[in-house]
Amino acid sequence: MVGMPNHAWAMSSLMAQSVRECRKRGYKEIITYADPWNGNTGKVYLAAGWLPSGTTSKDIVYMLDGERIARRTLYDRHGTQSRAKMKEMYGDRLRFEVAPPKPIFVKVL
Repeated sequence: MVGMPNHAWAMSSLMAQSVRECRKRGYKEIITYADPWNGNTGKVYLAAGWLPSGTTSKDIVYMLDGERIARRTLYDRHGTQSRAKMKEMYGDRLRFEVAPPKPIFVKVL
């Protein structure tokens, strides 16, 4: 879930629409994550009645020229996600950082 600054709808409204659509499609539960790397704590999920369900394991984040870049993007460009091969291609422009675990939240429908 991503909201632009000054967007017209509250994020809770987007969550409610998503829950309604998932119910309509017959889903039994929805799983989502909060991303502490971006300053998200998951409080919006707790306030909307989602249940905490642990955390993910730590992850490695690829940083290219100081900006976070998705491994999938690099794979699409080069056909590999190998850190060693990426380091060969990008040298010091590419760094790897450890991201904190993401809290997991579940909504039972």
